[in-house]
Amino acid sequence: MTDSDIEVVIMGILSAEFTDPSATVEVVQSYNPKSQGPPLAPIVTFQKILARRVGFQGRREVYNSGNDEFDATEAWFLRATYQVDTFISSNVAVGALNAYDIADLCAAALQSRETRQTLLASGIGIQRITDIRTPKSMDDSDRFQMNASFDFDLTYQNTRVSVVPPATVTGSVTRV
Repeated sequence: MTDSDIEVVIMGILSAEFTDPSATVEVVQSYNPKSQGPPLAPIVTFQKILARRVGFQGRREVYNSGNDEFDATEAWFLRATYQVDTFISSNVAVGALNAYDIADLCAAALQSRETRQTLLASGIGIQRITDIRTPKSMDDSDRFQMNASFDFDLTYQNTRVSVVPPATVTGSVTRV
């Protein structure tokens, strides 16, 4: 399973949370911005920040009589940590979603039963979702802006298949 496969699934889950036309929240991959400078509308970004192997690598070789070769399969589990960031400028209308609200909606969407079923059908397991962090900063106009973020862990299996030719004898075997 590739990072792109996982990111397509995550993008679909997070984007589905903001289908209401009144909620103008854009979901993008953080390394693929569409414009420069701070976003004018509320935005959700996500990125992979860590991947680690879990457990032992499994190996299996199966003889393929059609090709007279061995098909060697190596498999291992990965636990990847993704970070979701939300950004909204400080001039939020009363009653509108702020950055924490958007992050909370994303976390709730990732914890839902439908998301777990979607992830499992894609061969992905979700392990945990961390607390939401809400640091505040000042923009270039000396206005406060809020950035909320949280992390979540996914597990998935990667496999590698290679072909191993059979051993051949090249020479004569003599008795000593």
